[in-house]
Amino acid sequence: MNKDVIFNAFMDSIWNCGNERRYQIKKISYTVQPRLLNTVIGRIFEEYSVISYKAPKLHSNDASNYAQFIRQKINNLYTTMCDQSVCTRPEYIEKLKQPKVLYYRYLQGEEYQPKPLRQVLSAALNEAKEIKLHYAKQKMDILWTDYCSMVAQWLRRCFNNYKPEITQIKLDIDVVTEDHYCIAYFCKSLNGEMLKYQKKYYGVRDHKRYGRCKDCGCLYERKNKDTNSVRCEKCRQIHRKEYQKLKQREYMKNR
Repeated sequence: MNKDVIFNAFMDSIWNCGNERRYQIKKISYTVQPRLLNTVIGRIFEEYSVISYKAPKLHSNDASNYAQFIRQKINNLYTTMCDQSVCTRPEYIEKLKQPKVLYYRYLQGEEYQPKPLRQVLSAALNEAKEIKLHYAKQKMDILWTDYCSMVAQWLRRCFNNYKPEITQIKLDIDVVTEDHYCIAYFCKSLNGEMLKYQKKYYGVRDHKRYGRCKDCGCLYERKNKDTNSVRCEKCRQIHRKEYQKLKQREYMKNR
């Protein structure tokens, strides 16, 4: 059979396996006991009793369907590296859970004062927003349709290079089969291709040391002896100018 025909059938099975990229609104919630609703502390906790956030909706993969596993990898890579509307970082979720955690501590006897409690809860959600924004800046701005086109090119390259061999492969399954090896090969290859594209996206060369800019979130090349930089060159210049302006204002103020 023609190799193009086989590859097209392979891609059709992935795009039409039913494992579409979907999202859901998750909720972190608790119910304030009725006896507490007439207290100041209880009413504060009631304000934070439902915290909603956007999360990817995972598909229940059929262990016999290789296409679903590969499609899930495709979906996950886009979510973690391109979709700025979603944050899956553990520290983000932990901040969103803070009101619930403190509420149950309160039920167990931990005491709070109204004003400090409100400040702590408000600060936790603000920190969650900052964490989401911080990691959103680190994601690439790529449309889903463009990403799918790139994935097709990457999979074609993987498809051409694939060798049906099983040698020293360790998988979390009872029996190693050719299908399992194939899934692991394609998923690992997709991950590698995405990381290579990320360097290309930011203009970072291979085999170079690089860091993540704390201001704009981009990758930037580091010199061999550079162990302290936290910003790319563009943001470093902006920061330097702002710092000089600040020092100038302080100087003029103290004259």
